[in-house]
Amino acid sequence: MVMLTAWSIWKHRNAAVFDNSLPSIASLLDGVKAEARQWSRAGAVGLRALLPPDPI
Repeated sequence: MVMLTAWSIWKHRNAAVFDNSLPSIASLLDGVKAEARQWSRAGAVGLRALLPPDPI
């Protein structure tokens, strides 16, 4: 989870610097959650325990 959070902060910072997007904690947290779901679906077993079940 630490690696995922650091990666998401890096991507968010790059978007603010290079794409002139506004930094936002809410969008950063949404991005972390979305990325965690993708990593979980790709096989990151440890993340599955931290995430709520996928909606049906």
